[in-house]
Amino acid sequence: MVQSTPTINQGATKTNIVFKLFPKFVSKSFTDSASRRFKELIGAILLIISIALVISIISYHPSDPSLNSSTDSSAKNLLGLPGSYIADLVLQVFGIASLLPSLIFCAWSWRLFNKKGVYFIWLRSLALISGVIFAAITVSVITPPEAWPLKTGLGGVTGSTLFSQLILAIKPLQILYADIAVIILSAVLSTITLIYSSGLNRSEWFAIANCVVKSGLVIFKGLASINHGAKAFKNRIEPTFGIKETVE
Repeated sequence: MVQSTPTINQGATKTNIVFKLFPKFVSKSFTDSASRRFKELIGAILLIISIALVISIISYHPSDPSLNSSTDSSAKNLLGLPGSYIADLVLQVFGIASLLPSLIFCAWSWRLFNKKGVYFIWLRSLALISGVIFAAITVSVITPPEAWPLKTGLGGVTGSTLFSQLILAIKPLQILYADIAVIILSAVLSTITLIYSSGLNRSEWFAIANCVVKSGLVIFKGLASINHGAKAFKNRIEPTFGIKETVE
């Protein structure tokens, strides 16, 4: 027996089934159009969630109301009280790695808008969670900058706790440079799981890489042009209009 593949497209399929219950009143073109609109709606929701997550995190303020902070002052977060609660929770738990889900949600949204769908959605969701955890472990050893607002470090509670527990677990093995090995392994596993969770195929990754390279070249040429213009402005000879400067 062939089992169906879990996918976001299944929601659109169920939409088609609902419309097919009324074949006399709903045409096939309307059914196909409704299916496409449903997938685009899910894609739009994912994109909005992605943008909202980034905005709430980058506008985080430690004095805002949160689950572990009670204050009478209003939230300074750009998304208000909901943003302050979400930002504090994800930063406390996963640190800077909490930004990664926004990238995956954008990838899912892009595939849905392009009518490609996201297959094995539950497996990819588990891979996303795993990737964020491995990323938190990786960055937990990095010394946070002075501007970092939390004591939990860049990897949050999850990253710092799991890293220390892993080091204690392999300490009896007396592995040389065990901490470096844990960091490298976590980074590799995070990369693999996040790539899988994105649902993007090889051609899409090549397109992204090409876009990044081209954008980098444009930025580099722009900066070089600005630098050249600044040097030319600095070395230009100002007109005197026949007025001689008096040298004291």
